[in-house]
Amino acid sequence: MSNPNSSSYQLINYNEVFNYKFILPNSMNDFPAGWQISRGVANARFCWQRGYRGNYSVAIANCLNDEYSSICQSSACYIPVCEGEEWRVGAVLQVNQGMGASIIVHMIDINGQTSYAEFYFALQAGCYRYYKTITIPENIQLVWLEIGTDKQGVLGIQQVFFSKVDKANDGVVVSRIIEPVKVERKVLNDSEDITATSEQQCSETYNVLYLRYYTYSVINLGTTPAIVLLQSSPDGINFMDEPPEVIVEPNEVKALTCNYFLPFIRLCYRTETGETPLRIFLQGYD
Repeated sequence: MSNPNSSSYQLINYNEVFNYKFILPNSMNDFPAGWQISRGVANARFCWQRGYRGNYSVAIANCLNDEYSSICQSSACYIPVCEGEEWRVGAVLQVNQGMGASIIVHMIDINGQTSYAEFYFALQAGCYRYYKTITIPENIQLVWLEIGTDKQGVLGIQQVFFSKVDKANDGVVVSRIIEPVKVERKVLNDSEDITATSEQQCSETYNVLYLRYYTYSVINLGTTPAIVLLQSSPDGINFMDEPPEVIVEPNEVKALTCNYFLPFIRLCYRTETGETPLRIFLQGYD
């Protein structure tokens, strides 16, 4: 997935959005935990769904133009911030035709007063990552996100992110599901739950140029063997295989490291037949 709104591979710090890939269910098992319908109940249909590659998403089928339909974070998942900080806010969005969408950053100051900043995106047909940058205004201490559209059509939301720009750690991606370790050095500590099928897929691409050590590890949580393969790249576009392929049996853990030092890496995964859930970790430090 590329970003038509920016130059490639501008990398950032931890994603602070809880359940940003919509994997975890709420207590009713009918919507992602930490998220709720915000606006548009009367003019839109909301669907929490799992795609054929195992990725979850929230689809908003908006029936009317100029009627905003959206989802938002629940109050338990508000994000603490400090004035003057720079944050990157965005989402991975999928549409079948060109349409518009927006992300609203709602802000709460130290006196409980509210304000907001809205960022509009002109979407291309397909699945892309879109983002903008926001500087936190004076006295703001909490934010929460709302995302939706006022255009007729179906908006697929695959990921939402709100990540602090850490210039000291520029060049290291660390998007978390579990809590990160707080240390005074560059650390990469990412985990991702995916489903491997007979069609080869690839994880997110990471820039490891400023890391001295890094290792992938894969846990097979299912009952079908999985086949994984590292790939590396000098530019993040053209990748080469780092053989050999590794078979990860059910309930087995395997660790993988690259043979060559190139700035960009990713992990490919598949099965011979059927599907199996995998948990992928990428951990490293300078």
